[in-house]
Amino acid sequence: MIHRIGLAFLLLCLLPILTSCWDLNEPNRMLYVYGMGIDYKNDKYEIYVQLIDFANIARSEQPNPEAVQTEIGRGTGESIDQAIFNLYETTDIKMFWGHLTYIVFSEESLKKEKANTVIDKLLRYYETRYQIWVYTTKESVQEILLLNPIFNKSMSIYRLADPYNSFDQNSLVEPMDLRKLIIGLDEPGHEVVVPNVKIEENWKTEDEGDKAPKIGSVSILSPNGIRGSFEKDEIRGLRWISDETKRGDISVETDSGLLTILLNKPKIDIKPIVKGKDITFNIKVKANATVSSLESSVSDQEVIDRAKKKIESEIKSTFATALEKDVDIYRLSEVLYRDHVKVWKDIQKDGKIPLSKDSINTITVEIEKVISSRKENVKTIR
Repeated sequence: MIHRIGLAFLLLCLLPILTSCWDLNEPNRMLYVYGMGIDYKNDKYEIYVQLIDFANIARSEQPNPEAVQTEIGRGTGESIDQAIFNLYETTDIKMFWGHLTYIVFSEESLKKEKANTVIDKLLRYYETRYQIWVYTTKESVQEILLLNPIFNKSMSIYRLADPYNSFDQNSLVEPMDLRKLIIGLDEPGHEVVVPNVKIEENWKTEDEGDKAPKIGSVSILSPNGIRGSFEKDEIRGLRWISDETKRGDISVETDSGLLTILLNKPKIDIKPIVKGKDITFNIKVKANATVSSLESSVSDQEVIDRAKKKIESEIKSTFATALEKDVDIYRLSEVLYRDHVKVWKDIQKDGKIPLSKDSINTITVEIEKVISSRKENVKTIR
């Protein structure tokens, strides 16, 4: 009897410990960080935090039109930590960073030695993940974070938060996350292509115009900061050198009119050719072509010939433009490092190998088949 009483007393003593969660944070008593913007002005960091209300989007991709989906907070400081703690001074409850989905850097925040400082800080915080989408911008970071999806759709399908949604239709600029960014900066030649965001006002409702984020240019980031930026027409060759590309379009003039061709899921193979210290590269691209629109009759062979010529031209043009800014935009230094590491060690400087306009030896484009929704590549209405 005494033994039973003692056991019951022990269980009663343990019960408060077993059933208590001293460090529990109730979901409705936290602020959830979804997007983040980092700028640098007047020798201080400016941190913009986009908070999202998950209660408003949890049930549907179409939130309550009268509810506020996001709110933007701003903090400043001589370091990123100071800026964030400055922001904490005006929050009502704890901010949770585990749902941070994308970051927009101003180019000023990534200049010179600040690039390493910013990235290192983000990775050291235990709540942040590597699957965070990364962007740069020359425009107002705050204005970009204030944008909402078209039709006021849920922020969960916002372009910056889910870039592959639209990338499948138009693969001009490959999305970049923190994991790939770190790998690219660590490996030869230590330069990474990062999507650049602009604000575009090309949508309109019956009441007013809608602004949307546009990703049609890139910045080149190295451990020493921004190396340069490239506009849309300067980077068209990039999509033919990426295995991530889903679909790209080209328009070519034929003898009988304009021809628009879609190239689907290209396969890329880059081989270094080593002759002593003379290094060149052979590039091979394979893809299927779909005739999207045409102004007159055209044969399959003409589609193939025109597509080959256009793709080769775009690859050469992008490479030449990058050389002018001393950028290894196709990461040829890494290709040599993977295949001939001893040769790479002999000629590299700071991870990069010397490149010239003659570094690309051959470009071979193979169009395996031409796909059309009709039996012939001729006009629908004659």
